[in-house]
Amino acid sequence: MKHPLIVMIALLVISGCKKADNNFHARISFLNGAIGAEPFTFKFNDDVAISKDSFGVLKSFTTVPSGTFKIGFFRGTTATADFSFTTNIESARDYTCFPFDSVGKYTVFFQKDVLPETVTENKCALRFFSLIPKSTGLSLQNDTGKVFMSGKSFATFSNSFDEMDTTSRMIKLKMSGTVAALDSISKPLVAGKIYTLFLTGSIGGTGVQKPKLIFLEHN
Repeated sequence: MKHPLIVMIALLVISGCKKADNNFHARISFLNGAIGAEPFTFKFNDDVAISKDSFGVLKSFTTVPSGTFKIGFFRGTTATADFSFTTNIESARDYTCFPFDSVGKYTVFFQKDVLPETVTENKCALRFFSLIPKSTGLSLQNDTGKVFMSGKSFATFSNSFDEMDTTSRMIKLKMSGTVAALDSISKPLVAGKIYTLFLTGSIGGTGVQKPKLIFLEHN
């Protein structure tokens, strides 16, 4: 299996001064998608950006300084980072970050968002991240059975957004070979809106590990 952490670091690591440019800022949306992990703390150099984020909790658009930083991810109360890398954070840009369970071990996705400049009239735009191991053949439907998205699987992450029809009805997430929806949510898809959709939890999970749809609105 490809390892998104390795890919992301290869794209993002740069050399240079680690001094922050305090006159400009960026935003990061952070989701702890690591099943069974202790809460994660997310640091820029030694400064805490997000503290003890529990599993399945989305922290959207946290403001951070731009500049070059050593990024660290710490589980629980550990003093040593589980993951760390150095990257440049560009001013006035948005980033998405999430640790997740990659077949028995934790890894991290970190990426600068590339949002579509325009969305076709009467359409919305959506990208999808499944953080549920062994999930495959996923489709997004409304409660009439209309399919808006299909063929999505665990850890097939992309920065591209797909345009799709809008709906004001209940949205369901289904997996091929199963009858019941993994999760459903009363979430209208609005024309002109840009969304990221996360699926967290585990197949057959209960409580906080039950499959869950989490929407992030970018505009």
